[in-house]
Amino acid sequence: MLLVISVIFILITYIWTQFSGTAFFKTAPSVTNSINTSFSILDDGIVVFFFMTVFSAILLAFFVQSHPVFAIIPIIFLIPLTIIADVFSNLWQSIISNSFLATVGNTYFLYVSTLMKYLPITVLVFSVILMIVMYSKPTATSAVY
Repeated sequence: MLLVISVIFILITYIWTQFSGTAFFKTAPSVTNSINTSFSILDDGIVVFFFMTVFSAILLAFFVQSHPVFAIIPIIFLIPLTIIADVFSNLWQSIISNSFLATVGNTYFLYVSTLMKYLPITVLVFSVILMIVMYSKPTATSAVY
């Protein structure tokens, strides 16, 4: 989802930067400057949305009733998840290294580019933290009364 949103916004930004120099947009320079500022805020918003989603998942994982015997299932799913994150990271790097999108990506989407560059490591770390939070709390049957 992060990859799709980022690619859509980088294409919108590229299209905007190509048309913003035309005569139609030169009549309203304040609007052009306002939209260019919005692109940098959009970069911050995408990264904040990603981390808020991850931290919400960690918080909600604490409330899920689970037993440590089932911890092997997320470990099995973690391997394909990391591979998929690596594919998305490589795909993002190939998209952003394209000659006509490189200037847009390096100008307006610095945080997203950094996040996507380290996406496999980020997914791996947050998944391990999520598993620790989910399976390290005492179960309801092991509570002392």
